[in-house]
Amino acid sequence: MSPQSRSRKKKTATGAAEPQGPSGFCKEILRDIAALGSEPDPLEVEVLVSGVLGELWDLSEGDEITEDLLAYAGKKVGPASGLFLAAVAELASSFALRDKAAAALRGLVARGLPDPGQATALGAVTPGECWSAGDVYGDRSTVLCTFGYGDQQHGVLAMVDHTLPGGVVPDVSVVLNPGELADEMRRQAAEYPGSVVFEPVEPATARGLVENGILTQDSLTEPEVTDDFVRFRAVALARCRTLPEPAAEPERAEVLPDGEAVADEFLRAADDVPDTPETRQYVRQLVDFGVRCEPHRPLRVSPEKLATFVEDWLVGEGEPEETTPEGDRELCSVLLAWARWRGAAQGLPDVAVTELVETVEDCFDGSPALYSYLEDVPEDLGEEEVQEILDRRMFAVPTTFTEVGDEDVALDPHDPEQLRLLVVGEHPEYHDVLDDEGPDGAEIREFLGLKATVVEQLWQGEPASVWDAARRLRDRGVDRDEVLAELTRTLAAQLRPTPDDELSYDPGDYEKALAALR
Repeated sequence: MSPQSRSRKKKTATGAAEPQGPSGFCKEILRDIAALGSEPDPLEVEVLVSGVLGELWDLSEGDEITEDLLAYAGKKVGPASGLFLAAVAELASSFALRDKAAAALRGLVARGLPDPGQATALGAVTPGECWSAGDVYGDRSTVLCTFGYGDQQHGVLAMVDHTLPGGVVPDVSVVLNPGELADEMRRQAAEYPGSVVFEPVEPATARGLVENGILTQDSLTEPEVTDDFVRFRAVALARCRTLPEPAAEPERAEVLPDGEAVADEFLRAADDVPDTPETRQYVRQLVDFGVRCEPHRPLRVSPEKLATFVEDWLVGEGEPEETTPEGDRELCSVLLAWARWRGAAQGLPDVAVTELVETVEDCFDGSPALYSYLEDVPEDLGEEEVQEILDRRMFAVPTTFTEVGDEDVALDPHDPEQLRLLVVGEHPEYHDVLDDEGPDGAEIREFLGLKATVVEQLWQGEPASVWDAARRLRDRGVDRDEVLAELTRTLAAQLRPTPDDELSYDPGDYEKALAALR
């Protein structure tokens, strides 16, 4: 959502403060300021000093080093020292440091600093308009605020991540082309109607978003920020202080949703989702995920949030890595209904709800469990045809795992030999007699061979009448084991010996026998 900005190039001293000491560090800073000329652009001075403060930002002794720099600069009566002290008096994060810098500047003036007007002009900007462009779901937004030194405009551009309470700013910069950026943000919103929102924001609101987001970042144990954040942080905060203060947020008692109550409400709204223990468990997990990740708005949905739930949260919560197609289908149907339900509750436009639905579908398109059933299916088949194939193959082979020794082993049902092993795996009661040379072993091997043939016919969908017969029996309430047993008996009854001592059947007679199964 963030348009590309044209920021000033880095021009800070960035010398290593500790090895050369504060005096050497300050000398480099003053040399860099002096190199800007006798009448430097005030924004260039601010950006340079902001970079210096950024170098010290995440150091535990940063304030102490800054005080040492102020003490050194306060002893050097000259324009560069005056500009440095004036910049720190404007840019330092703490009031104490700003006050010390201002006092040091007054001391320089008292000792004869000539014409401090250039120094006192730092920060005397006129605030302009503020805009925001963000995704309609509320994940992130880009805030742009304009300021001017007379006719010379610049802007502060901040990316706000709203997934943390109050929002956090991981990236902020100073830009020289705020008008062009506002136009680009407007174009992006027009290009993605219903997905991106571009709107003007009140300066006080913009200040709250940017200032609070930076201070929240400061409070994190391990802040994740860009190089631009470090460099421009001090300027951004100083510009925020020129804007009206945001209104105080009313205190709200935190009321976290109850998983069972949410499940009740969800199931009342989602008529097509069955009320099962599994469905309720998925809803409770969705609520737990929301509470843990976004306690300030736990039921909010977005494409990123839904994908994170499926790809990260469920695995972290102990969901089995080897999922079944049935489990994937149940979870997918719950998430699709959840996306539509919560999308409507958030007032999302149709295009945004469609994106939620597509995200859920994409999460399961690559499911290893589903892929093992559909890897040979042409991509141009319609959704109903694909679902028909999946239903048939899942009936034939409910799982692609079988137990070998003490381990579950994944097999490929597309391979006839491995498919037969899956059938054998369904009958552990026969494993001890499979290698028997006697009549019992031969009978078991014949039965499993016939059943494997039926299962392979169902898997391949040929002849189609096998699946037709299976569905008729299933629809009558016959369970899968008995359906397969009936189909196996039907096939066995059609077998006739051939001259080569093989067994075969007449396809036409087999079709008639299958058609008679009701």
